[in-house]
Amino acid sequence: MEYSSRESLIKYFEDEIKRMSDADIAKLKKEIDADKQKELARMELEVQHQVSLSLGVELQDVKEKYRMDVNAVLAENAAKLHERRTAIAEEVFSSVTAKIRDFVAGPDYPAHLEAKLGDIRGLFPGETLTVIARKGDTAVKEAVRKVLGPDVPVVDDDAIRLGGFRVHGNQSLREADETFDFKLEQKKEWFYANSRLFIKK
Repeated sequence: MEYSSRESLIKYFEDEIKRMSDADIAKLKKEIDADKQKELARMELEVQHQVSLSLGVELQDVKEKYRMDVNAVLAENAAKLHERRTAIAEEVFSSVTAKIRDFVAGPDYPAHLEAKLGDIRGLFPGETLTVIARKGDTAVKEAVRKVLGPDVPVVDDDAIRLGGFRVHGNQSLREADETFDFKLEQKKEWFYANSRLFIKK
């Protein structure tokens, strides 16, 4: 798939995340609610039976056991939720990472880099710049040469695994991060904040 702008690429990531996670989230919610209702119904019958046989202190003991059992069910559901959310995130972001790698290897990547470098240049007026990129990313080096000039150094950074670049202002010591690694990490944070995975009480 070809992307004409950073905005369309980000929109694609958001749509892909939502599409892949909504069905699994709905199914998980239904399973958790069913398990919770079944367990609560069982415990309520047990409590009612115990109440009919107990008075005073024994009744208090039964209530405490009921409270502990409910807490145990909630804790178990929370663990299931965490496990499932982790699995969904790994599946979604594995797919998105593959799409990013395809984009970086495709014909639209150099134009994307040149456009982003053109935008970045205005953020560092009058400064000398250093560009940081993924090791072996010749597209970044060529885009820097075209947009910023041959005197701007491009430094390798093994921490950049997907693509894009960072620009460091040598006088202000500010940085602009246009790496796909950084953008993907932001989307992960968005996913966890907006995935709507929760257990209804």
